[in-house]
Amino acid sequence: MMVLPTACQMILRRIREAGGEAYVVGGAVRDMLLGKIPGDHDMTTSLLPEEMEELFADHTLVLAGKKHGTVGIVVDGAVYEVTTYRRDGDYHDHRRPDGVSFTRSLREDAARRDFTINAMAWSPEEGVMDFFGGREDLENRILRAVGNAEIRFEEDALRIMRGIRFAATLGFSVDDATKEAMFGKAENLRDVSGERLAVEMQKLLSGKNALPILGELRDVLAVFLGDITRPPALTGEFSADLALLFDRKTGLDAALERLKLDRNTRRESRLIHENLQNSEPFGTYGLRKLLGNGGEAPAKKTLLARSALGYPDEGHLLDEILRRGDPVTIRDLAIKGQDLAALGITGTRMGETLGFLLEEVMHDRVANTREELLGHLEEINS
Repeated sequence: MMVLPTACQMILRRIREAGGEAYVVGGAVRDMLLGKIPGDHDMTTSLLPEEMEELFADHTLVLAGKKHGTVGIVVDGAVYEVTTYRRDGDYHDHRRPDGVSFTRSLREDAARRDFTINAMAWSPEEGVMDFFGGREDLENRILRAVGNAEIRFEEDALRIMRGIRFAATLGFSVDDATKEAMFGKAENLRDVSGERLAVEMQKLLSGKNALPILGELRDVLAVFLGDITRPPALTGEFSADLALLFDRKTGLDAALERLKLDRNTRRESRLIHENLQNSEPFGTYGLRKLLGNGGEAPAKKTLLARSALGYPDEGHLLDEILRRGDPVTIRDLAIKGQDLAALGITGTRMGETLGFLLEEVMHDRVANTREELLGHLEEINS
């Protein structure tokens, strides 16, 4: 029995009382059967969008998706979407149908969905409606396309990535026909936007079954990622895990650009990758430099990635440095620009001198106090 939000209960009940059919569909049904709490509750109905507008005229409605059959109903500030049963038109870009047509058949609506485990519907009155064996596939932990897998992936190439992600996050095996179609239609992934691929990759890499899936479907992912490796472990941090997938910096750079990732993720991944090329311990000085170059979060992610490769665990040493508040940037020095200006050190010499003093402090050659730093300068210049 699915526990529905009160608003969903009201919407389903009102549609049925008006003579229409109404169900919760997709991931919510899948998650319920897996014993999980659904993150959202997509709903579908036999009523046309215009009929939905009339039926819920007493609510604020969101009609941006009306031409595709979706009406959003605002209840207590939240939007609940209900989509009319539909059939997809022809696909020409491997992503979206040229148009949709509405139907009064729940089975026809379910037939257009990607995988059997996502093609089930549920209502309080009828329970689970399962036309394609999704419930059995859930029990057997199998990912299977609805109908002909080649057609499903030819229509929408993003379904390939969604399938790989589901296999990784749910720990399911991919049935043979579906897997064969993933390989056969992998080139169509070139037509999927980098942003959408990035969303799926982030979820995939966080999956409990990610490592074996990376090995099993590596050649599919290579269509947009290039030559990737399968690391011995993953970290749960996206930027770190991306760095672990590539032996060569050029490969990582190309993937980061293809996925259209934000500047911070690109910067972190490159920093982490750079620091995976040498297995020797950082030591105190090296960790200070790492903190100075990237900051605390990237430094911790770097150590996670290095641990995944079996490098020495230096997390305790990093924690000590952070706890002490060791200087790692020029801003942390006890001496400032005006102190140097008073000594006649200006222009580019000022920056060079501050950089030199920071190195001396990070190497523990001088204490980070104003007196010690000025004395150190005097001693060197004498």
